[in-house]
Amino acid sequence: MSTTAAILLVMFAGCGEPPLDPTPAGTDTDGDGISDMDEIAGWTVFVDQSGQGDLVERAVSSDPNNADTDGDGLSDSTERDLRTDPTSSDTDNDGLEDGSEINDWGSSPTSVDSDGDATDLGTKPINSALFDGNEANTLGTSPTLADTDGDKITDFVEILERGNEFHPLIANLPQMELKYEGQTDLRVNISYDDGSQASETHEAGLSWEESATFSASSTASVKVWAEVSGKVTAEAGYSVDSNKVGVEAEAKAGVSAELSLTLAASATQTSQESYQQAVQTSREQGRSLESGTLGIGITVRNAGDVSFNLSDLAITAIRRNLDDPTRFSTVATLSLPAGIVLGPGDISGLLRAEVAIPANVALELMANPQTLAFETGTFDLLDDEDRNFAFLSEVTNSQTGLVTIEYGNGNVVRKRVATNVRRVGGQIVGVPLGEVLTDILGLPFETANVGGNVLTSLLDQQAGAPVANGDSPGTFWTVLVSNGIAFTDGTNVEDIVLKAGEEIYLFYLRDQDGDGLYAREEFTYRTDDTMADTDGDGISDYDEVRVGWSVMDMGVAPYPQRVYPDPTRTDTDGDGLSDADEMAAGTDPRNADTDGEGILDSQDPDPLDPLVPVNQAPVIDAFDVTPSGLMVTLTAAVSEPDVPGAIVEVLVQWGDGTQEAVTTNFVNISLTHDYPASGQYTVTLTATDNRNGTTSDTRGVDVTSFPLDGLIAEYLMNAADVYYYPTNGGYYTPDAGPGATARVDGDPPGATDGRIYLWNNVAWNGFGDGGVWTTADRFGFGGSAFFFNDTNSPDQQYGNVTIPHLNFEQSFSFAVWVREDGMGGWLVGQEGWAALELTTNAAGIKFSIPGAGGVTVTDPTPLAQDTWHFFVATVFYDGASSSSTVRIFRDGNVVATQAGVGGSMGYLNPNPAMPLLIGEASAEAATFNPVRAHIDDVRVWNRALSTAEIRVLCEVGGRSCPAG
Repeated sequence: MSTTAAILLVMFAGCGEPPLDPTPAGTDTDGDGISDMDEIAGWTVFVDQSGQGDLVERAVSSDPNNADTDGDGLSDSTERDLRTDPTSSDTDNDGLEDGSEINDWGSSPTSVDSDGDATDLGTKPINSALFDGNEANTLGTSPTLADTDGDKITDFVEILERGNEFHPLIANLPQMELKYEGQTDLRVNISYDDGSQASETHEAGLSWEESATFSASSTASVKVWAEVSGKVTAEAGYSVDSNKVGVEAEAKAGVSAELSLTLAASATQTSQESYQQAVQTSREQGRSLESGTLGIGITVRNAGDVSFNLSDLAITAIRRNLDDPTRFSTVATLSLPAGIVLGPGDISGLLRAEVAIPANVALELMANPQTLAFETGTFDLLDDEDRNFAFLSEVTNSQTGLVTIEYGNGNVVRKRVATNVRRVGGQIVGVPLGEVLTDILGLPFETANVGGNVLTSLLDQQAGAPVANGDSPGTFWTVLVSNGIAFTDGTNVEDIVLKAGEEIYLFYLRDQDGDGLYAREEFTYRTDDTMADTDGDGISDYDEVRVGWSVMDMGVAPYPQRVYPDPTRTDTDGDGLSDADEMAAGTDPRNADTDGEGILDSQDPDPLDPLVPVNQAPVIDAFDVTPSGLMVTLTAAVSEPDVPGAIVEVLVQWGDGTQEAVTTNFVNISLTHDYPASGQYTVTLTATDNRNGTTSDTRGVDVTSFPLDGLIAEYLMNAADVYYYPTNGGYYTPDAGPGATARVDGDPPGATDGRIYLWNNVAWNGFGDGGVWTTADRFGFGGSAFFFNDTNSPDQQYGNVTIPHLNFEQSFSFAVWVREDGMGGWLVGQEGWAALELTTNAAGIKFSIPGAGGVTVTDPTPLAQDTWHFFVATVFYDGASSSSTVRIFRDGNVVATQAGVGGSMGYLNPNPAMPLLIGEASAEAATFNPVRAHIDDVRVWNRALSTAEIRVLCEVGGRSCPAG
C-alpha cells in the first residue's frame, strides 16, 4: 500500500462502517488480499457527486477472479481500503480515474471537488468547471489546492470572476519597481588633525543612464549574470558547465525589481577626478580622512496588478568586488520614508536617503563608481486585502517557482508559476519548462538538437514576434538554473523541471564584436558591443573587465590587489600613463600615484616603490633674452634642488618653430638665435631632471629689422639727392608751352644719372607759387622732404617726381610719409594703375586699383594739417584661395581691409612700362590730380609687408607709433 493510500485510508475511515479485516479467512482466487467470499459480499462507498458535500451511499462488490476489477490501477484490496468502487474506474465520475487521483494528483476519488474551490470556499454557487477532472485535464490547476499558485486568490476567483491578467497558475503578487532618479552622491570629508579648521568635503555626483536595450534588467539579474558570464560560451545552446548556476532563492524574488542603470561617461570621469583630488588632499601633512556619505534618490512604481501599501523600505547599496568581479559585497543600507500607497501603474514622488559610510569605502567608490549597484533590502508590504507580503511570500514560494526571461531588447517576463500540481508515487514532481513556456505563459518556442534540445527561439509577446538565435550577429539564448534543478548534458531544455522555490533564467545574449563580453555587461561598463577594444588602448574590453592584472604588495593599502582599468578610457586615472603602459609596469590604472609618495606614475622612476622621495622640480635661477636686430642672445641658469638629483636637459623653444637643447653647463647657459623675420616671439625655457620633473618659464622678445627683402624703390626726398638747374629760364618739358611751371622729372633731356632735378629749389609760374620744393621732414630736418604745392590755379602745371617703370604685380606694397596741407590728390602710384591718394579736401586716404576686378579701399578719417602720418598700402595675393587682400595702414595699424578681390590671377600689372609717379597722376598732362602736401620716404616692395614690418618702418628714427 502506498503512503498516499494509507493517508487517505485514515481520512476516509470515519465515513461509515469500520474497516474490514484485510486478511479474511477463505479462498482468495485472484490473490488480491481479499477472500472470494468478502469480494462477493462487497462493501459500502459514500460519494460526493455534487461538490456540495452531500454523500451518496451505494453498495459495491468486486470480482473474486480479477485482482483489479475495474482496471483503474488500484487493486480491489486498495479500493476496499479507500472505500472506492472496484467496478468503476472513476468512482466519483469527475473525469479522473481513481488510480490517477491517488497516484498522480493526490485528490479524493470519492469527491468531484477535492479542494472545494468549485464554490469559492463555500461562498459562491457550485461551478463544475472546477471539479477535479476539469482542473487536472482542462485548466491545469491543482485539484487539491483551492489556490494553486498560492497568491491567496482562489482558482475560482481567478478563473471565473477576474480572468484577464489573473491566471490560476501565475501568482498575482504585489510587484514594485525601483528606479534611480537624479544624482547618487558620494562625499568624503577630510579633517585637520589639530581641529583648527573646518573639514574639507570632496563630492562626486553620479548621474545614471538608462539603456533602451536593458532598461528593465534588475540588479538580481545583473548579479546572477555576473556570477556565470565568464562560463557561458558564445555557442548555439548551452552545456551543463556553461549554463548551470547556483542562485539563492529569496522571498522577495519576483516581487521587487531594481532597474539596472549605467553611469554616464562624464559622471565616471568626474568621480575619478574627485577621487584624485581627495587622495591628494588627505596626503597633505596634518590632514586625515574623516568620514564618507552616500546618498540616493529613487522612485517606486507599482508594476503589478495589485494595489499595495509600502512601508519601512530599505535599499541596500552593494559593490562589485574588484578582486573577483563575480562577487558583490554590501556597502550600507539606506532607509527611505514610509507610507507609500500605490495602485497598479502608479509612481511615487522622488524619495531621497543618505547614510554615513567609512571614508575609505567612499574613496574606493569614487575611484571605481561603476562597481556600485543597489537592490531592495527589507520592506513591509500589504496588498489590497491587507495581507502582509512576508506571510504571503512563504505560502507562494512553497507552491511556485520563479521564471525570468530577458529578451535583450528591454522586454522582461518575470513570473512565479505553480509547481505543486502533479505527483508521481505520491511525490510532487514539479512542472517541465516546456509546459511553463507554452501552456502557462503562452510563449511558443523552438529548439535545435545539439546533444540535447537547446532553446533557439522564444516568442516576445510585447514585441509581437519571436526572438531567435542569430537575429543579429553574435546572438543566442542561454538557460540558467538554480541549485537543485536536474540539468545534465543530455537534458532537453523543455524537460528541465521547475519546482517550488527554484528559479530559471532565460537570457538572450549578444556578443557582436566577439570579445567575450555580452551586451548586458557592455551596457554595464558603457563599452561598445561592436568594438572588441572600445577605447583603442590595445587591451580588449574583455581583458579590461574580466582579466585585469595584479598590483604587488609594497606596504601600501589596498595592495596587493587585482585591478581593472576603465574599458572606455585609454588613461583611466589621467596620470599620463596609458592603461596599456600601466599593465606593463604593474601599476594601478585607477590610481594616478600607485605607491602614494606624491609622484604621478608617469613621472615616477619607480612607481611601485613608496620609499623613493617626492621629486622637487628644477629651479630656473636666471633667464633673460636680449634682442639685437634679428638676433637675440639668451642667458640662463638652472639648478636641481634634490640631493641626489640632476638636471638632464634644458630645452629652449625660440617661438619660430625651432628649438635647441642644452645638456651641459646648466648654471651658465648662453645661446644666440637668428630669426628669419621681424616680429614678436615667445621664448620658452624648460628644465627637466632625471625623474622627469619639469619647470618652464617664458620671455617675450620683439625682434625688429628694416624690411629690405623685396624693396625695389626707395626715395628719401633729401636735398642731397636733388640737382638744381643753374638758369632762371627753367626746365620745361617739350610739350609744356610758354608760361609753364617748372617741372620735376626723373631726368631732364640728355641726363641719365637718375637724380631728381628741381629749378633752383623753387618751381616758378609767374605767380610765385606752384611746383615742388624741398622742406623740413617729420623730425624737423630741413631739406629732407618735398612739398608738392598744388594751388588749384587753372593755368598752372604742377610738379611731380617721375620714376622709371617698376615691374610689380599681384603682391606689392607702397609706403609714404604724408603731411596734409589743404588739398587732396595723388600721393604715389603707377601712372594709370594702382595708386595711394589723399581724398578730396584731404578727408582721408584711399588706395585704388582700376580695371577688371578693381578695388578701392578707404580710410575715411580726415587728416589734420601740419601733422605727419605714415601710410602703407599692401596687396597680398593668395594662390590657395585665388584671391587678394588689400589693406591700408595708418601709423603702423591697419585701418581698412578688403578681402576676396582681384580674381583668380590677382592684380596683374596692365602696363609695367608706365612710370611710378609721386605728387601727380601723369607725367605729361597739365593738371592731373596734383596734391598739396608734404611727402617723404617713399618706398615700394614687390611683396605685401607684414604688420610687424610696417611698425618697424613707422618707428624708424625713434618715432613711437601708436598701439593698434
